[in-house]
Amino acid sequence: MDGALLLLALCACLSLCAGALQGTLPGLGMPLATMGKQGEYLAGFLVARASGGSLERTARLAWRTSAWLGVVALAERGVMAWVGDEADDGVRVFSNAIWPDQTNHLAGFMAFGAVLGLALAPREGSRLAFLGWLAGEGLILLGILATGSRGAFLAVVAAAAVFAVMRRTWKPLALGLLVLAAGASTRDRGGLLHEYKAYLVSEGFAEAGAPRLPETERNRLEVWTALRADVLRFPLLGTGPGSRNRVFYESQWVMTLAETGVLGLAALLLVLITLGRTALGVGGPWGAVFLGLLACVAVQGLVTESLLVTRIAGPFWLLWGAFLGGRAEIPR
Repeated sequence: MDGALLLLALCACLSLCAGALQGTLPGLGMPLATMGKQGEYLAGFLVARASGGSLERTARLAWRTSAWLGVVALAERGVMAWVGDEADDGVRVFSNAIWPDQTNHLAGFMAFGAVLGLALAPREGSRLAFLGWLAGEGLILLGILATGSRGAFLAVVAAAAVFAVMRRTWKPLALGLLVLAAGASTRDRGGLLHEYKAYLVSEGFAEAGAPRLPETERNRLEVWTALRADVLRFPLLGTGPGSRNRVFYESQWVMTLAETGVLGLAALLLVLITLGRTALGVGGPWGAVFLGLLACVAVQGLVTESLLVTRIAGPFWLLWGAFLGGRAEIPR
C-alpha cells in the first residue's frame, strides 16, 4: 500500500514540475494549495492507520453524522417549499444549480453513511436496536433524496450491488433498487441530461456563428470538450495539479487525466486497486462495505471531484486508515 501511495505522490510531483516547465501552471498558489490538500488526506490516512482505533466506533460516528445531515437536508427542503421557488437559490444549504457542488459533495458524504450502515445493521438483539438503525438509515436516504443528487443515488446503488455480491444476499439489492427508484423520481433543473441538452444548444449556436449560451448556462460537458486539447498535448504528466485554477471539472477522472496525465491516472487507479484487494482479503461484512465504498467513490467521481473535495475525500481516507489499522481485529 505504501508503495502505491509513494508512486502516486511521485507522479503528482513530476506533474507539478512538468507544468512549471511547460508554462501551464497559473502561478504557484493554486498548484501548491492542491498539493497541500492531497497531503492533508495522506497525513490523515496515515495517522488513522497508525492510531489503531476502533473501526466500528469511527464508522458509527460517520453514520450518525450522515443521519443528522439527512435531518438538515429534509428541514432545508421543507423551508424552501414553504418560502416558495422564488427564493434565491444562492442561499440554499444544498444548492442544486447547474454546478451542483454543494449537492454532490454533501450527498456524497451521506452516501458513505448509507453504505457503512450495511455493516452496522444489528444482526441480533432487541427490536428497538433494529428500529433505531432503520430510522438512521432512512434519514440518510431521505436526506440524499432531498438533495436531488443523482450521483449519490447511483453511488449507493453500486455499493449495495457490490455488498450483495460479496455477501451473497439479496437484501442490499432491494435497498439499491429503492434508492434508484427514488432517484429516478426526482425533478430538478440540474443533472447531466439537462447539461447535455444545454451543451447541444450551445454548440449549435457556435456552429451557426452566434454567441454560445451565457456563462451561467454553460456546464461540465463544455469544460470536458475544452480539456481534450490539453490531454492530447500533454498526455503523460498533464498540465500540473491545480493548473486549471479550479475550473469546474465536476469529474475526478477528467481532472486527474487533465492535470496529471496518464501516469497520474494510472497511479491513482493502482492505489484504489490495492485498497480493493485488501478489502477482498479481509472479507466479511466490513470487507464488503469497504469494497462498496470504493465503488461509491468511483461512481461519484463521474460527476464530482470525489477524491479532492473535503466532504467526500476527507472521510474516505480517514475511514480507510481506520480500516487498515484495525483489520486484524475485524470479525469476518
